[in-house]
Amino acid sequence: MTSIALKILLILTFVLNCDVVSAMDLDGDGIDDKQTTASVADNQGNTQIAIMSSRTQKISSANLPLGRGGISQGYFDGTFDLYLDYYPDSPDIRVYSFEWSPAKEDWLLYKVSYWLDESHIQEDLLEDHSPSLPRAFKVERIACCTTFSSLKETSDIRGLKDDQARQSINEDLKKIISEKNDVGKHRKIPLHLSFEIANSINESNVREINDLAYFLYLREQLTSAAIILEALHKKYPDRVVATLNLADTYWKINMSEMACPLYMDYVDRMKALGKTEKIPKVAYERSHCS
Repeated sequence: MTSIALKILLILTFVLNCDVVSAMDLDGDGIDDKQTTASVADNQGNTQIAIMSSRTQKISSANLPLGRGGISQGYFDGTFDLYLDYYPDSPDIRVYSFEWSPAKEDWLLYKVSYWLDESHIQEDLLEDHSPSLPRAFKVERIACCTTFSSLKETSDIRGLKDDQARQSINEDLKKIISEKNDVGKHRKIPLHLSFEIANSINESNVREINDLAYFLYLREQLTSAAIILEALHKKYPDRVVATLNLADTYWKINMSEMACPLYMDYVDRMKALGKTEKIPKVAYERSHCS
C-alpha cells in the first residue's frame, strides 16, 4: 500500500469512528487540523477528543470530561483552548490551554484556568437577571511537559514558579501589544488571558495596557476590555481617561448602574482640571444617576 493510500485510510478511520468532526488550524501552519469527538464507554462521562495535525499527519487524543465543551482556537498561532465540564446551566468554567511543540510533535499544556461566568446561562435559570462580568478567576501557567495525548484527569500538573509565570505572561503581553494594529489579527483575546493582563498592570506598562483595553473596546471585545479596565481603574483611580473608558464599556454591555457613577466622577474631575470644554456630551447625559 502506498503512503498516500495509508494516509487516506488513516483519515477515513479517524473520521468515521466519531460523533463530531470539525477543523481549524491548531498547530500554526495555516492549514486546518481535523478534530473529532466520540463518547467513551468508561462510566466516567469522558469524551475522546482527537486531533490530526496537518504538520505530521499524526493523531493526538485524550479522554476527558468534555460535557458540552470543546476546542476553541487560541489567540496565538499554534495554540488552542479546551473547555472541560462545560454545561449551559452552570457558571463554572474550566479551560486547559495548549501550544504546539515541534519537538514533541504534540501540543503541550501551558495554562489551566477556572472562573465563574453566568453570561451563557438561560435567563430563566438565573435568580439575578442583571448583566455581570466573569469573576473568581484562578489562572495558572503550567510547567513543561504534559502533552495533550498524555493528559488525564489524574495527571500530575505542576505550575510554573512565580517569576517564570510572570515572564511568560509578559512575553505574551508584548506580542499582543505589538500585533494589535495588525489588520490580519482578528482573533478574540481569551478571558483567561485578559485576566492575566489585568494582573500585570504596573507603572511601566499602564499606558500601553490602557490603549490595548480601548482597542478591545473598539473591536467589540467588551468583556475583555472591562476585565482589564476594572483592574486598571482600581490600581490607578486617578487616570481620568481610563475612568471614561471603563464607564463607556460598562454602558455598552448594559451595566448602566456601574457606568453612571463613573461618568459622574469623570465629569467632576474634568471640571476640577479646568477641562470642561473637553467633556463629551454623552458623558454629561449619562452622569445623571437615578
